[in-house]
Amino acid sequence: IDESPVCSLDKVPQSPACDWLLACLQRTITLGAGDRQVIQTPINDSLPVSGSSVAQLFRQLGIVNVLYLFCAALTEHKILFLSSSYQRLTDACRGLLAIMFPLQYSFTYVPILPGKLLEVLSTPTPFIIGVNSFFRSETQELLDVIIADLDGGTVTIPECLHISLLPEPLLQQTQTALSMVRATN
Repeated sequence: IDESPVCSLDKVPQSPACDWLLACLQRTITLGAGDRQVIQTPINDSLPVSGSSVAQLFRQLGIVNVLYLFCAALTEHKILFLSSSYQRLTDACRGLLAIMFPLQYSFTYVPILPGKLLEVLSTPTPFIIGVNSFFRSETQELLDVIIADLDGGTVTIPECLHISLLPEPLLQQTQTALSMVRATN
């Protein structure tokens, strides 16, 4: 721990326990080599306002495909949304970020990428990007990008990529819970 007092239960100050715990969780640590990481609770602990974007994402792609995208985003893969509708692109990107709560996506995030900037799709870093389906032919040569076609309702994962889904029994429980939510709507 970087020069910060170590939190221990025998040193609980007289202030309320919640304040003490929050102070302990907001610490700067180092993992070595001079890097510094800040560990803290989410700034805003309420659910993100996503409107109907999460529900729309599940309607367009289905539970299994959305779970693949969720796991791909968590494991730092490149995700490309294709659609002829800019609204669907924006909603899908926003919906994927919303289901990651309380985690924050820290890589490139562009809900609508202009056609003149398609070379960005060749970058080596993870991303969540939306592109108009007019440029579908330019995206076919990308070998390490997961393509979610919102108009067709498909997710294409290249053979060279392996996406680990949630471990069992969590995967089955998640699919069952999501199916029950879907059935009530």
